Amino acid sequence: MITLADALASPPLAAGDPQLITDVAGTLERTVRWVHSSEVLEIASLLRGGELLLTGGSELLKQPAAAQADFMQRLGERGVCAICIETLPNSRRLTPTARAAAEAAGVPVFELHRVVRFVDVTEEANRLIVDSQARLHQGIDRLSQLIAQDITESGPDMTRIVHLIARELDADARLVAADGTVLADTAGSLTTTGEGPAGAEAGDLARVSTDVALDGQPAAELVLTSTTGHRDHLGVAAERLRGILALALAQHHRPSLEQLAQNHLVATVVEGREGRSVERLWQQNGLDPRAPAMALVVSGLERGSDALRLVRTLRVQEPQIMAQQREGNLVVVVPLRGEPLRSRGLILHAAMRAAAGSDLFGVAGPLVWAATDAHTSFAEAEAILRLHPPRPGSIRDAVDLFDVRALTAMEDHAVLETYSQALMGSVTRWDHQHGSSLAATLLAWFEAGCNTTAAAQELHIERQSMHKRLAKIFDLLGGDPRQDRRVFALHLAARYLAS
Repeated sequence: MITLADALASPPLAAGDPQLITDVAGTLERTVRWVHSSEVLEIASLLRGGELLLTGGSELLKQPAAAQADFMQRLGERGVCAICIETLPNSRRLTPTARAAAEAAGVPVFELHRVVRFVDVTEEANRLIVDSQARLHQGIDRLSQLIAQDITESGPDMTRIVHLIARELDADARLVAADGTVLADTAGSLTTTGEGPAGAEAGDLARVSTDVALDGQPAAELVLTSTTGHRDHLGVAAERLRGILALALAQHHRPSLEQLAQNHLVATVVEGREGRSVERLWQQNGLDPRAPAMALVVSGLERGSDALRLVRTLRVQEPQIMAQQREGNLVVVVPLRGEPLRSRGLILHAAMRAAAGSDLFGVAGPLVWAATDAHTSFAEAEAILRLHPPRPGSIRDAVDLFDVRALTAMEDHAVLETYSQALMGSVTRWDHQHGSSLAATLLAWFEAGCNTTAAAQELHIERQSMHKRLAKIFDLLGGDPRQDRRVFALHLAARYLAS
């Protein structure tokens, strides 16, 4: 929980004479969650966000401009704080294309003009981070103890508890129930509408929110707003206060019979129970057990109130959805009424809109034609989320990954290898002999729905270059696969060979 300016001022990193070569707003005020060093080009998928990445550039700077730009874009998608690249006098430099991509992705880039010991940089910076976090957590633990003591002595008075939080954190605090009812609001000199006190600009406000769950269901949203506290500090405080607020709410609000019935039904879907008792559970919730349904599994719930907003958004589309937090994920069971395919599409798009720009990521399971089979939809969504997690802020459709699941479901890899080589051997052999990437190009084209323009954008190449590559691929394959019904087979083979 230190700023980028703090990290750059630490003696081990300052010795490298870091120079900022990009223009990203608020660079030095960014919070550094951790410092990590790596030369691996695929490092982005292993990062969680907030890291200061150190690299000698030995691999990155050898890449063409498009590959460097793609690297920066992927760092931006993961929310990386910044990257420091060691560029000595005789070494290569980051290309202008990559610098522009870094700026577009919101990734500040620093050049290090002297050799530094990355181990010393990470050790010093991470020590500062750990010390800062320890002090922060001690303060929040003290606040939790004060709230617990207040509950013990005076009972769960939510107004008094929220005012205690506001006083200790020097912030306005607001607690809102899942149905929109304001349970408590300090209504102090700050407001959650973004209108700060006299002299304070809206941009100066640090505002965070987080969900409070009861029995696995998002029950309330805590909103903290301050002009004096750092946003990440408030975020940690909100996250750590979830448990004590849930304890207070549990004594203040008892779950209804309807909520208990919904929780029981979601549990049966997750656990895969069968039989007449499951049918009766659907009926008890006012739902037809023979009607179509789907499941949605969402992760990234650690911080923020995104899950509660997602549930609210989905309930606008389908009021009878059931949601429960289980083992770190949000499980949503959706009965599909009317035209089921259209209904599923509307739910999927609503989930995508709600997740966009948040830390949430998830998978929508396939439609099942009887609600009693909803466990199948859940199991597929959960498997894809575990094996092929989408990037934060996005929801994947399990149906779009049918080819991937088909490959993992086939146990005889000798058969897969035989057919894949029979179909794609001419292309892979050409790649091997000429150092090209035609197989990857064909897979990108298939993944883009055989859309040449979209595939070119995904590969960061010109559309004309994409046409030339496809012409060579079709020549090696003996023709355009769309003309002889080989698209699915070739897509499956290209996916297998890329795995």
